[in-house]
Amino acid sequence: MRERARLRGQLRIYTAQGRITGRILCIMPFVMFGLLTIVNRKYESILFTDPTGLHMLYFGIIMMIIGVLAIRKIISVKV
Repeated sequence: MRERARLRGQLRIYTAQGRITGRILCIMPFVMFGLLTIVNRKYESILFTDPTGLHMLYFGIIMMIIGVLAIRKIISVKV
């Protein structure tokens, strides 16, 4: 029992980098979108009004979901 608890602690340490990377990659698109909106508001309006912009937005959301699931799969280790 103690050995299993020790292994869980070590796994948390080893997967910490993956968890932090996952969080940063999830937050970064929203930060970039906010900065882009501050710099030039016209870019933001194109994403929501133009059909191509909407397709790009949907594609980006789908790719983010796939990325989050992939990172979760990579850092999940069963003891």
